[in-house]
Amino acid sequence: IKEQHFQPVFCRRSDPESKGKVENVVKYVKENFLVARVLQDIPGLNEEARKWLERTGNGKVHGTTRLVPSEEFAVEKGYLKPYYGLPQPPQEQMKEYHVRKDNTVQYRGNYYSLPCGTYRSGQTRVWLQETEGYVELYSKETGKIVARHPLCTRKGKTIYDERHRRPKSIGAQKLAERILVYVSGNREVALWMENLKRKKERYYKDNLEVVLHMMPGYDKDILIEAVHICLDKGIYNGDSVKSLCEHVHRRRNKETETDRTDSCPPRQTGLIQSYNEIFHGYDKT
Repeated sequence: IKEQHFQPVFCRRSDPESKGKVENVVKYVKENFLVARVLQDIPGLNEEARKWLERTGNGKVHGTTRLVPSEEFAVEKGYLKPYYGLPQPPQEQMKEYHVRKDNTVQYRGNYYSLPCGTYRSGQTRVWLQETEGYVELYSKETGKIVARHPLCTRKGKTIYDERHRRPKSIGAQKLAERILVYVSGNREVALWMENLKRKKERYYKDNLEVVLHMMPGYDKDILIEAVHICLDKGIYNGDSVKSLCEHVHRRRNKETETDRTDSCPPRQTGLIQSYNEIFHGYDKT
């Protein structure tokens, strides 16, 4: 892992939202693409697999997230960090330099930036090499190049690569737009967000992030119904929407099971009490 310059993050099992990746990829392809297919040759199989991914694996709405993988990948491409190539051992002419707390290295009276998070302690070091008018900085741990800057001939300057800055969080307006896209521009959801912004401007973005995070786990109809209940009762809180989505989801499942067994319809007398329990304690932020 160190050689590939990856930093592992341990996640809980069965928690794909925190992992941000698809599990069991090989099994998915074997059980969904390769079953009952006749193999002619490897190039032909690869071409069929690519076409299958375009129209099925990545081209259809995902059953859990209700999103199209190819469209989501196009969005996430902008957040991917560049890959700097294979590790290279430090050359003899390279010198070791101390990394400052602001993720820069001082060289010939100037400061050259490193990716955000490079500095970890007072012992953090990188290899530096000047070549063909450029300053190249290499990780001491992996030997991979982590930054490359034009050599500055002036003094006291900070040479910064914009990719090294801490990524800015998505603005509240962008979050609201993503929610509206998910619910197909539902007017009640739009009105609820407008009221939320007016009543709780300071916590507007935090509440939108709660809704956006839980949104892929439910159909848009469930989210719309939960927001409708909140709007009707004057509740403007992301956690309330989240709890109501789960409540509506369970209720619909019970109704479906009841229809299948031709039983009596579920009682509705406890709904008001259930809503009050959900709302209790959530409308403080």
